[in-house]
Amino acid sequence: MKNKLFLLIPALLLIFTSGAPCQQKTKIAVLALEGLNVPAADAAIVSDFLRVELYRTGKYTVLERENMDQVLSEQAFQQTGCTSQECAVQIGKLLNVEQVVMGIVSRLDNNYYLSVRMVDIKTSEIVFSNKEESGSAGNFSSMARQTALKMAGQKEPDTIAAPVPVAEPEPPKTAWQNSRFVPIKISIASGYDSAAVSLMDLSLVSAKSKKILGFQVSLACEAEEVYGFQEGIISGYAGKCYGFQSGFINKAGSCYGFQSGFINETGSLYGFQAGFINKAKVVYGFQAGFLNECEALKGFQVGVLNKVKRGFAPLLIGLNIGW
Repeated sequence: MKNKLFLLIPALLLIFTSGAPCQQKTKIAVLALEGLNVPAADAAIVSDFLRVELYRTGKYTVLERENMDQVLSEQAFQQTGCTSQECAVQIGKLLNVEQVVMGIVSRLDNNYYLSVRMVDIKTSEIVFSNKEESGSAGNFSSMARQTALKMAGQKEPDTIAAPVPVAEPEPPKTAWQNSRFVPIKISIASGYDSAAVSLMDLSLVSAKSKKILGFQVSLACEAEEVYGFQEGIISGYAGKCYGFQSGFINKAGSCYGFQSGFINETGSLYGFQAGFINKAKVVYGFQAGFLNECEALKGFQVGVLNKVKRGFAPLLIGLNIGW
């Protein structure tokens, strides 16, 4: 009898635990809603309403608007006017999400409408479509709430029952609020401090900081943001460069300042590159060197060899101008 009981207990545990699978959240992106007969600012506000309400359902991981805009900007992709399934699939692949939500905010006479569609990136099919209507623009928040609940397959809690408290998402802190000021860092090889903002970072082998306000000097330099001067004797990297990079190899996610080295490379160039080899995805500023290369040119190139995939006109020999 005891032996049978010992065999029965594990079997019961297996039955009960197997019936409670862990639900994974779907990663989605909400594109900027198009406004028809509605101000663009109002359409942008409704877009944010919809992002917040989708997050509150607990079913989705919603990509932040700032992160989405940064990725699309670095890829020279405009989401404005993206209303087709093919366009949504293309954006979804760039953002590495599973589904993309797009739609229209419109007004006809005294009625307001919120129409949205959800496109699955893997199948390229519309998996959800909905339209909400109201006689007042002040109800856009409620319309976004109803849309999000229907998209998640949920309902509003019963008003008679005690309401279930829903934790409001805390407003994200700015990068500066999460930072800690370290005036001077001097070492042989400084370790990375994700919260340190340095006025001066001096290291013999490698220097790593979150933000550089003054100087960063080493054989190899790395910082998320450079507002001052980065001197990587061998190499320097900055997520965003608002100041000056000087080294044999300079790399940045985006450059709003100045890169001067043998090889300069960045995603979006809003400032100036001067070197033997200059590379950028999109040039809004100026490239000057022996070899200048970019995917899209909206600024200027001056060099012996200038390579552009699209958006340029040869003005003179060795000079390209973009549009």
